[in-house]
Amino acid sequence: MLHRHYLLAAFSCCALHCFSLLLLLLLCGVGGGRGPHAWPDHPVPKPMGTHLAVGSEPDSMVVQWLTTSDTTSRSPQSYVRYSLSSDYNTGSKHTPQYTDATQQPFFALYRGRQQPFLIHTAVIRKLTSRTHYTYQVGSEEGSAWSCPFAFRSLPAPGDSTEPLRFVVFGDLGLVESVALPALIDSVRREEFDLAIHVGDIGYDLQTVGVEFLEAVEEMAAKVPYMVGGWLGN
Repeated sequence: MLHRHYLLAAFSCCALHCFSLLLLLLLCGVGGGRGPHAWPDHPVPKPMGTHLAVGSEPDSMVVQWLTTSDTTSRSPQSYVRYSLSSDYNTGSKHTPQYTDATQQPFFALYRGRQQPFLIHTAVIRKLTSRTHYTYQVGSEEGSAWSCPFAFRSLPAPGDSTEPLRFVVFGDLGLVESVALPALIDSVRREEFDLAIHVGDIGYDLQTVGVEFLEAVEEMAAKVPYMVGGWLGN
């Protein structure tokens, strides 16, 4: 019990810092100012590399994703839209809730070419503990939404009805990643609630960071994916 509470407290205090670290390692130089042109003149890019992290409050979840960016155009407002999975799966008329996302421009290598991107960050708050939610990220403009993802919210502080299950791993790269298929399969079977990547993250995020986020999306979009850049080498 002590370990479970300690981990929840530790991640609640530093979740945003730890979560952002993975994407900060991608940066080849922050830039990409946006001009006054209207976005409908351009195709709205689809989200990529969606991932979750524990929020700063026990009943919150941070959602982050990437899109390619046209630096000469105004980007549309982006959102997370979410609902209880029970409503989504049964086709309930329940209206999904929306949370605004902030946007941060940056440049990164992607498929061998330096490209402009936007990091989108949204925080879902007031979640019911141990409850399944279905969500999508993207924009209403151009119906540029991701595929639906689902996650289970974490237990409330002091909730001891069942243990918090987490997996800790390091040395996970993009090429010949033997562990990643097993991790994704475990997520599909709901075998753990939280993933902690303690070091050697993608090995060279400056050149393959975007591809790495695409590769881990099937895991990281469904359970909080916490990274510790101060651990490992």
